[in-house]
Amino acid sequence: MTKQVFNPSSVRKPFGHYNHGLYVPPGAGLLVTSGQLGIRPDDTIPPDVTAQAELCFEACKAVLEEAGMTFADVIR
Repeated sequence: MTKQVFNPSSVRKPFGHYNHGLYVPPGAGLLVTSGQLGIRPDDTIPPDVTAQAELCFEACKAVLEEAGMTFADVIR
């Protein structure tokens, strides 16, 4: 069994790519990560929000790759 999403028609449609409920079956792997910041490994911070956001997503990607996963495995 794979993960299942639940979005009842009696509840307003979720914003973006979110779901109201998600079921992860027993025995499935679950990687929990902490929040990522827009700070480079050398502790410098880019001056603009776009570059900071890109760093956040690069950090998320690196954590996923180290765990053998991709963004396709992200549930939230």
